[in-house]
Amino acid sequence: MAYTVEIRPAFRRELKKLPQPIQIEVIETLEMLQNNPFPEGFRTVEGNRGILYRVRIAKYYCVIYAVDEEKLIILAVRVGPRKDVYRQINKIKI
Repeated sequence: MAYTVEIRPAFRRELKKLPQPIQIEVIETLEMLQNNPFPEGFRTVEGNRGILYRVRIAKYYCVIYAVDEEKLIILAVRVGPRKDVYRQINKIKI
């Protein structure tokens, strides 16, 4: 069953700041997550409001997302350079 991807406003702003090749890869990753929200290489990240997941993009970027398996929704929360995203992980609100 395909999931629906919902994009948070912060995610959209962060995505616009990334280089275009990374933006394209992020969009392709979100499309892939619709069919499989737990792809090979994903990791669990503890946030302050439940479980978040991380999937790497290229070498230095990542997407942080949450999954609602009952409603079949993937919530794209953060995107950007891994070091910056990890510093903000405790501030993320779902």
